[in-house]
Amino acid sequence: MSADVSIQRARFGDTLAYVVQGFAFTAIVTSLPALKDRYELGDMAVGLVNLGVVVGAALGSVLADRLAVRFGSRIAVTTALTLQGLALVAVALGVPFPVFVVAIVAFGLGLGASDAGQAMQAVLIQRRIGKSVVGSFFAAFTAAGIVATVVTSFSTATTLGMTLTVSVAAVVVLAAASAMPWLLDPSRERGADAVREHHARKLPVRGIVLVGLLLLGAFVADSTVQSWSSIYLSDTLGAPEALVPLGLGVYLALTLITRTVLDFVVRAYGRFVLGAVTMGIAIGGAVLLALVPHEWVAIAGFGVMGLGVGAIVPLVYSAAGDLAPERSDEVIARVNIFQYGGSVVGAVVPGFISDAIGLNWAFLV
Repeated sequence: MSADVSIQRARFGDTLAYVVQGFAFTAIVTSLPALKDRYELGDMAVGLVNLGVVVGAALGSVLADRLAVRFGSRIAVTTALTLQGLALVAVALGVPFPVFVVAIVAFGLGLGASDAGQAMQAVLIQRRIGKSVVGSFFAAFTAAGIVATVVTSFSTATTLGMTLTVSVAAVVVLAAASAMPWLLDPSRERGADAVREHHARKLPVRGIVLVGLLLLGAFVADSTVQSWSSIYLSDTLGAPEALVPLGLGVYLALTLITRTVLDFVVRAYGRFVLGAVTMGIAIGGAVLLALVPHEWVAIAGFGVMGLGVGAIVPLVYSAAGDLAPERSDEVIARVNIFQYGGSVVGAVVPGFISDAIGLNWAFLV
């Protein structure tokens, strides 16, 4: 009974970590226009801010690896969320621009460490439960992101504006960080001696690269949709202003649906079948976007892509955890770095493709 309680407590704790992470990340992303106005930034400066977050996140994944090996992934998640929360406090306070840059990079550092640490916890919990549950964590992340967009929309109608959104994010992240030491699974820490024995073995580099490339591909698609869907609908297709947000909204909604049912499908048919099917679905959505440049078809295409891409990410982390179960934390930390390369490619490369042959073909690429 006590073991069952500890597993459920850890599952609740990691779900909470995914929720506050999803909320905080979306809060920052949706606050970028207001931050741009506050500091009077140009588009290039905003791009550099985004790059700072991505670089910080890649370093954060390395930090999570070091913390997990030495102290366990529970400490990695706690440290990461604390770092994010403090960075959000600085952003909410409207600090001078140089301090803001440091805070944004620190937020990225916490973001990457949390991405990796939470996935480590998810794999540990899934292994203890004995059935697929990783999808539920990513569903929580996506749902929280949708809630954050609503909070941001509400905040813009208040005198506080973006400050309210970021302040709420800071409070919930710091509150969750304070609870993590009592909620998350400490089993990796208790197995530290056994882990050291396995360090003599080499990590499965080929498996890490192959699984990492799948993650990179998924995040190229995800970042492309998140960064360019609104621009495609408004500038390329000339969609009415009211329709422009629907592209990303439908994408997130279908991502949430596929992640909600993922665990049940994996239990029935296995990871390979679901992975193959969802990759095919994601490619189908991209083909639809490329070949039929119409606003409603585009919105449908974004939804189809969400249905496919949304499943690939949790499947990849689940597979990564099985490459070397005795060193899953280290494997996941390394695989996690691939997502940031995908995010950069998806945010930047479509702009070059658009200038050359049209933005619709960027989705196919």
